[in-house]
Amino acid sequence: ELESITKVACSQPHSILGMHPCESAGKSALVVRAFVDDAESCEVVDISVPDGPRYPLKRISRDGFFEGLIKSRSKCFDYRLRIERYNGEIRQFFDPYSFLPSLSDDAIYFFNQGDDRQAHEKMGAHLREINGVQGVAFSVWAPGAERISVVGEFNHWDGRYHPMRSLGASGIWELFIPGISAG
Repeated sequence: ELESITKVACSQPHSILGMHPCESAGKSALVVRAFVDDAESCEVVDISVPDGPRYPLKRISRDGFFEGLIKSRSKCFDYRLRIERYNGEIRQFFDPYSFLPSLSDDAIYFFNQGDDRQAHEKMGAHLREINGVQGVAFSVWAPGAERISVVGEFNHWDGRYHPMRSLGASGIWELFIPGISAG
């Protein structure tokens, strides 16, 4: 799973990255994985509580793959990632892999039927607010693709970061990236 992300071969990054329920020593827990550029350290911050608890993630690859087990929690919660860059800068941001698809099942169905006369409002890059979080929803139809990433100045044009998820047999690939804007 780690190599599928770091070697740019994963078509379902949401199944690996983000927060997921798991078991640890026979008890319910959470595992969180993040692949972030230029981060010396990474923590999960519970945003439901002011100055909420932080859960450190362990770096498991030089290029920025982090993973951590939260044994004290069993239900997924809203969070941000807090990273410290090598230059000392600290950033806190919502994890793109904590969001559900930005396209509804109906939108996917009508697009695949060829009946969607407003496909241009869904496909491409669109400013959106999801769960009160501003960002850009990206979607593209590429039925023959094995994987797709969103690249730009915000991730140094590196296709290893921000891989999109395939929405089944629809041929549509999708990712919501919080915190970026037009341009």
